[in-house]
Amino acid sequence: MQQTQYEPNMYRNSKEAQEFKVYMKSQSKNTAAEARKAIFEELPKLFLQLDSEMQSNPLLNIAFSQQTYERMEALFLFKSENHKALQLSVNPELIRANFDGKSDENVQIAAQSNQQILEMHKLIEKYAELFKKVADPILFWFQVLLPKETSSGTTTGVEFLIQIIQDLQKAYEDVQGYYEKYTMYHNNRANIVKQIRKYGGWDFYQALMLADVKEVQQCREFFIEIYLNSISFYQGIGNNFEKLKANAKDTGVVAGGVIY
Repeated sequence: MQQTQYEPNMYRNSKEAQEFKVYMKSQSKNTAAEARKAIFEELPKLFLQLDSEMQSNPLLNIAFSQQTYERMEALFLFKSENHKALQLSVNPELIRANFDGKSDENVQIAAQSNQQILEMHKLIEKYAELFKKVADPILFWFQVLLPKETSSGTTTGVEFLIQIIQDLQKAYEDVQGYYEKYTMYHNNRANIVKQIRKYGGWDFYQALMLADVKEVQQCREFFIEIYLNSISFYQGIGNNFEKLKANAKDTGVVAGGVIY
């Protein structure tokens, strides 16, 4: 029985192939439009939101970490975080000699979650998710623009694409990975509370306060990282329009110029 011979053009010209080509062209235009909106609308909007938080949110004030220690110290020693008489020159030896670290009241205070840090975590999560939402379409479109073969004869446009994709992916992964740091903080705090329940020494209470101070500082630094990434990616892309436009033409990507 003679088998039918198929030529490549038979597939390329089929109804299904033509419909798929139209579909891919449409998807390419949509992807470019989403990336353009993310770059020129959502990224500046995110930066302005971050800037407003930096200016107005007391949790992000550089002095807040020191205030966190003072507030917790006052709570342990005077059972009021608003105690005005507390000074940083409180004699630690006197505290060690007289502080009842095993009292139910003090252990209960230590075991309670730091509400200010929980608020900072919510703030970080909010802007981390916003950053990922903005970065997703940009990353996807730039990966579409990147030629499949870049081993030889790379242009400055291709080099820029490679660099911006790497930087954006790292920023994205850093944002994603911060949730693991939350878990590490809570586990570390829980271990310190166990030591407080067992030994009750003032040194363990100090370790708890320092752990909270460190977390406040790390949250602030991470917020600033998102803040700086937002403006640097916007400026970096904006300053390389011509390279990107040239690369879109060179790679022959459908609707490549739509992003510009």
